[in-house]
Parts: sequence; C-alpha cells; structure tokens
Amino acid sequence: MANSTKSVKNLATDTSRLLSELDKLSAERQQFEKTDYSRTNKALYEILGKVYLRYREASANNEVLRQMVKSLREILTTRGNEVQKNSVALGLFVRYVFNVNRQRVHVYTRALMAAKVAEVEPGNFADFVEEEGGLEKCKVRLPPSPKFQEKQKQIAEVMPRVDELLSKTGEQVLAEFTVDAQMLESVKEHGIVFLVGTCHDMGNVKVRSVVPGYSKGYEKWAKSKLAQYLNAHKTEATSDTAPEVVGMKQAIAALEKAGAKTKGS
Repeated sequence: MANSTKSVKNLATDTSRLLSELDKLSAERQQFEKTDYSRTNKALYEILGKVYLRYREASANNEVLRQMVKSLREILTTRGNEVQKNSVALGLFVRYVFNVNRQRVHVYTRALMAAKVAEVEPGNFADFVEEEGGLEKCKVRLPPSPKFQEKQKQIAEVMPRVDELLSKTGEQVLAEFTVDAQMLESVKEHGIVFLVGTCHDMGNVKVRSVVPGYSKGYEKWAKSKLAQYLNAHKTEATSDTAPEVVGMKQAIAALEKAGAKTKGS
C-alpha cells in the first residue's frame, strides 16, 4: 500500500512539474512573438525543441504520459479549445504552449514527429529544421501513416469509376437543365460544375443553385469523397440502381419539378 501511495504521489509530482515547465515555455513563446517573431524563426524552433524535450520526459513513463494527456485535454477544453479524440499526445503538448490555429499546430506537430522518426535529439531540433529548409519541409519529410496510405490506395483504385461517372462521353446522364450562361463563364473551360443545395432527413436533397466558380482543390476533394463512398458501398458507377445515382436522380427530379412550377406561374 505504501509503495502504491508513493507511486501515485510521484505521478502527480511529475505531472505538475511538466505542466509548470510547459507554462514557462508558453511565456517564452509569448515573449518570442513580441520581440523576435518578425526577425528570425530560430527562436521558434528552439521553443519547439523544448516542447519536444518535455514530451520525451513524459514519454519515459507511460503512466506519466497518460496523466499528462488527460490533464492537457482538460485544460485545453477549459480554455475553450476543441480537442479531438484522435489528437496525438505530442500535438496536445504543442497546442498547450502555442496559442495558434489547428492548421499551425498540425505543421508544428508533424515537424516534431519527423524529428522523432529521424531520431533527432530535442537540443538539435532547431538545426534539423534549418537544414531541412523550414517546418513545412520537415512536415513533408515525415512519411504518411499506413492508414493514410491504405486510404489513398483505395481511392486510386475506385477513381476510374468516378471518372466514368463524371465523363462527358459517358452514356449515363441523370438530367440536363439550363441556367444563366453568365454563371458558367468562369467554369465552362474546366468541363465540370458544382451544385449547392440543402439536405434534410430521409435523404431529401434540394438543389438550390449552380456555383459560379471553380476550384481544382475542391474538384479533387469532391472526387475523393465520391470515391470513398463508392468504395464503402461497393456500387457500380454505371448502375441505374446505385444509391448515389438514385439519390441524384431524385434531387434532379425535384429541381425540374420546381422549375416547371416557376414556368407555369
């Protein structure tokens, strides 16, 4: 019993000490932003290296790391930060010290994870980043996770079905309708158009308008999401009874019905 009590006390002490060290780093970060931010990134890299050091110290004991993760989650939530369930431990350390948006936290964390994979010591992190050419380059250096690689492989396998579904020469056409030609001026050269609508319960979708703009990134995202859906449901892009085809047919039918009512009024 005495050993158990001592262990719990030591755990609390270690956690408290590490949180105190992170608070000091947070203050150092604030000072950096006031004085050095516009002149050099070296100080930023050094602070990140110190965050990595505290993470390494916590990781030396699984119970300490577990308690630190729990404490950081609670404190960040109290601050009003949204903490995802799948947030990595190192990312929580970074987020606690740096009051930045999630995208910036992601860049910092990936750079630190790249250093971890490369077995870089915390004290050498700043030099590591500079040698790599910056935090973004470090992030790219980190190999994608097996889960991400598998996901990308599945998307690549299904993408021909997506291309077939969206092909100009494909036999499958759900519907054709006319909109103001000016809405298509900036998109017609790309051969693809996006629709915006609203959705309700029971799969009811109402198409509201054509989007008068184009984005290569959004096209890639949309195709990726469609590929994931097709893969998950194992449907054929050319099947008239495929769920995505039926759903789009219902949406277009509703649009045509609404258009007919407008013309008749």
